[in-house]
Amino acid sequence: MKPTTAQLLRDAAIARRAGRHEDALPFIEQALELDPKATRLWLEKSETLRQLDRPQEARQAAHKASVLSPTSADALAALGMAFLDLRKINDAERAFERALQFDRRCLGALEGLGRLRLRQQRLEEAATLVSSALRISPSESHLYVLLGDIFEAKANWAGMVEAYRHARDVDATNTEALEKFVAAKQKVGGLDAAREVLEEAVSRMPDSAYARVLLGRFLSDHGMLEEAVVHLRRAISLDQETFGAYHLLATSKKFRSSDDEDLLAIKAAYELTKPGAHSRALLAFSLAKALDDIGDYEAAFDAYLEGNIISRPSKRFSMDREKRDFEALEAVFAPDFLDRLRRHGHPSTAPIFIVGMPRSGTTLTETILSRHRDVHAAGELEFMKISAAGVVGANPFEEARLFGERLKPKHLAEIGATYLDRLDAAARSSPRFTDKMPHNFRLVGLIRLVFPSAKIIHIRRDPIDNCLSMFKAKFGADGLAFSFDLVELGTYYNLYRSLMRHWRSVMPGEFFEIDYEALVSNPEDTTRALFDYCELDWTPDVLNVQESRREVRTASFAQVRQPINKGSVSSGDRYGTKLDPLRRILAEWQGD
Repeated sequence: MKPTTAQLLRDAAIARRAGRHEDALPFIEQALELDPKATRLWLEKSETLRQLDRPQEARQAAHKASVLSPTSADALAALGMAFLDLRKINDAERAFERALQFDRRCLGALEGLGRLRLRQQRLEEAATLVSSALRISPSESHLYVLLGDIFEAKANWAGMVEAYRHARDVDATNTEALEKFVAAKQKVGGLDAAREVLEEAVSRMPDSAYARVLLGRFLSDHGMLEEAVVHLRRAISLDQETFGAYHLLATSKKFRSSDDEDLLAIKAAYELTKPGAHSRALLAFSLAKALDDIGDYEAAFDAYLEGNIISRPSKRFSMDREKRDFEALEAVFAPDFLDRLRRHGHPSTAPIFIVGMPRSGTTLTETILSRHRDVHAAGELEFMKISAAGVVGANPFEEARLFGERLKPKHLAEIGATYLDRLDAAARSSPRFTDKMPHNFRLVGLIRLVFPSAKIIHIRRDPIDNCLSMFKAKFGADGLAFSFDLVELGTYYNLYRSLMRHWRSVMPGEFFEIDYEALVSNPEDTTRALFDYCELDWTPDVLNVQESRREVRTASFAQVRQPINKGSVSSGDRYGTKLDPLRRILAEWQGD
């Protein structure tokens, strides 16, 4: 007997609640074969595709629902969410507002428009919309998470903590709520407060693999790798489909032999997954890391390649758009533009900006600087981009020409003040702090205008080694989607080199440059020059990075727990001709 639509929807709901959206989709598609004109089924399909990070298909499903039910506020809200995922802001706004015309109490539209206003930094409007949604449905945990995000953007730390706490209390299974509550507690109460929340979660939910993974990640981020491994192994024993635990485990330890029990567990899980499945990507990266450690470089590269091939299609990224954005940035930040706006920025001398490509050595540099008693490592902050967009009303990179037209001298000090207001208490109370958002290399000109007295450090690394390290890292952000393909990696790297050449041309001598290879081969002389530039006194202790217990939530979290070493120099040589596509693109660079 064939299953009914109701049975198929029930099976899809079970899979979705377990986070297995890939498994839910076939059930929904079978239901649509039985009832292709059911608006509800198209909405279910749209939301499932959104969770699978397939926004274009999600838009198509939502559009079908809106055609079937033109006055359905839920269908229009779903269409708006898909447009928002696709960064089609105007289309998303129209869809949400039309939905609210049909139903002022439509939760999806209130949430979606709230998310859009948050992205636009129209924070009061965002808070009003989400609060309205919560008055209608006060048991929606994810809405409290969104409210917490808005409070964080407003630098309302107490409101942020309480919103995330409420989200967790309303739904103990909401993993995002728990993660953000931990991060919020750490922001306002430090490491001990965050660890207490995590250990309480493990105590309350001893059979929760996810709680163990979260505690394991926290321990890894703070250098307690052996403890982390214990919890990650326990998570895997509780649920062998907790694929994130395998990846964290692989990156938290050094594999020594092919009969390592953890390697064998990763390989067994990998072999059980369906080729091409998203879950297999994480396991492919995990297996690749283990094979790399034991020196099986050819097999390791093949596994890295498989993981990247699976991951790339789900990411929203356009190289053509990136090229246009880079070209616009260079055109806007011309010498006359910079000269007109100089001497109007914020007077603070506290910030130290560390920029460069991801995996170029920015984390190591920040760790070295944070060994100084007067320097707080604030990590990767999006505050410069967010603050500038909020003050000027345009994104300084993605809307560079509009940003340049709107930017006035009076805005610069305001951007600086807004940026500083967003810092947590530890950064605000420190004489100096580091902001090591690598992609701030795109905003070097703006940073110099906003903070004329700030220090800006650019980290360079051998192009092959840098790109390879990114290819092996399994980044999650759409903005780093170029790292999943060797040709796109090389193309983006060349864009980066062109932009840094531009900054050198229009701002000669206004930032300090370090070569990663010099940093690891001659650390004393290189760091002495670095500390001189930053006007900090140097001591030999700054080189003992392995003793640092600061939080590192980047792909470098395990590496920076080791003494400074040259182990990653010339790493591309291990993979022979497999990197030739990357080498050919990088060879096209016509520059210094």
